[in-house]
Amino acid sequence: MKRKLGYLFTNLMVLYFMISGLSVLFDISGKLQRIDLKAINSDG
Repeated sequence: MKRKLGYLFTNLMVLYFMISGLSVLFDISGKLQRIDLKAINSDG
């Protein structure tokens, strides 16, 4: 039982960190604005 809970918890955490990591790619300008930087164009 403990092994199943550990496996489930690990998979949930991996999924969470993958989604939060991908969200950075879709909102780069928002992340830069939060630390007072600006992207000049799409190349950066």
